[in-house]
Amino acid sequence: MAMGKKSSNGAFSRAKLLNIGFNESHAISNFSCYIFHDVDMLPMSPDNYYHCGDSPIHMAVGVEKYGFKLPHDTYAGGVLAMTGEQFLRINGFSNLYFGWGGEDDDVAIR
Repeated sequence: MAMGKKSSNGAFSRAKLLNIGFNESHAISNFSCYIFHDVDMLPMSPDNYYHCGDSPIHMAVGVEKYGFKLPHDTYAGGVLAMTGEQFLRINGFSNLYFGWGGEDDDVAIR
């Protein structure tokens, strides 16, 4: 499927998965911080500190496959930390994205 394509043909939706994870964990407790973490993004430093701040924090600041840079200035993929209030304020991730990509750029705009 093309990057960022909006479809409902049964393709995988990372955004829906992240929204479900938030909803399920939020139902258990109102946690102070939610980390939306791709399984293939592994911290290379033991000093990595997972936390939330006054605004969402993009934690994948250097990606090996991009030469420890980011693909573009507004990249918000890989690892994103938000409080529950921040997540609810932006209405989570858009459920309109299927296949590979697009949902990260969309959430960065919001």
